[in-house]
Amino acid sequence: MDVVYASDDNYAVYAGVSIRSLCAENQSAKDINIYVISIDISAENKKRLEETVESYGRNIYFMDISRELNAFSREVDAGSYGINVFGRFFMGKLLPESIERVLYLDCDTVINGDISELFSMDMGENTAMAVQEPTIYKSILKSIGLKPSDPYFNSGVILVDFKKWVLQSVSEELLECYKREGDRFFCGDQDTINLVLRGRIGKLSPKYNFFTNYRYFSYSYLTRESSSYGDIGEGEFEEAKRAPIIIHYLGTERPWVRGNLNPYRKIYENHLRETPFKGMGEIRGRELSMLLFHAMELMTLCFPFARRRISAYYEKRQVMPRTMRAHTEEKEDR
Repeated sequence: MDVVYASDDNYAVYAGVSIRSLCAENQSAKDINIYVISIDISAENKKRLEETVESYGRNIYFMDISRELNAFSREVDAGSYGINVFGRFFMGKLLPESIERVLYLDCDTVINGDISELFSMDMGENTAMAVQEPTIYKSILKSIGLKPSDPYFNSGVILVDFKKWVLQSVSEELLECYKREGDRFFCGDQDTINLVLRGRIGKLSPKYNFFTNYRYFSYSYLTRESSSYGDIGEGEFEEAKRAPIIIHYLGTERPWVRGNLNPYRKIYENHLRETPFKGMGEIRGRELSMLLFHAMELMTLCFPFARRRISAYYEKRQVMPRTMRAHTEEKEDR
């Protein structure tokens, strides 16, 4: 198993938990090589990450991309996630050429089972495979030229045919696309991946990237949001909700925020206690907001139309000003 993370010092604790879960849940794997595409990770945190993998007899390699980021020659907007999320753009240039298949994982994931199937499944003609995100805002789809019925993929877990990735110069395509069009992307790195790899991404089961906030959504709600999500059967979705193999802590209810009521928080906490990062990474002072957000999540179960109203309000206030401005500027240039 060749697995890639992209992290900076702010996400080192969460990367450590994810890496520990990867090793603990896949002890039968012959080899696990972990590559951390990094920016300014301290020596102390590197040592903690090394101790985590060494206890399982695995390998970890750090690849600093501070110089590579100069290739953007522009200000990079990574939102609240940090510039490290763009690290996956450089996989083709940094990873060993001998790799055949690689799994990219965001730091806010936890492995909750055996992932060996990902390294043996038939990828067909696809360069990559990922899990759909049907609740993405329609204005974001429009900004990258997708129709509401087109699949849009979450980039937090990406299974990559690395030989094709290199042969097709995907890293170079991603970099050039963002340099050219990044101003009109709300989810900069993820939108770029969806645009560049359109037609080259296959669909993974949601159990391999289960967004924890989807615990509160019904299958019918998600298929109404995006008809292409119907390719995922209801039984498969319910199985993913019940027993996810890769948990992705998306949204506001993150397990390291004090007062969170994330239904999958105990899994994260159990792994954290077994790492050199034990007792670290907790964010305080948001207890009230956590309570209010959880109330909204519970409301989604009974009143999904209300959640849709809230999402529409957020889209109008936060998302559309950027995506619509980009369309206006594009028309003016013409």
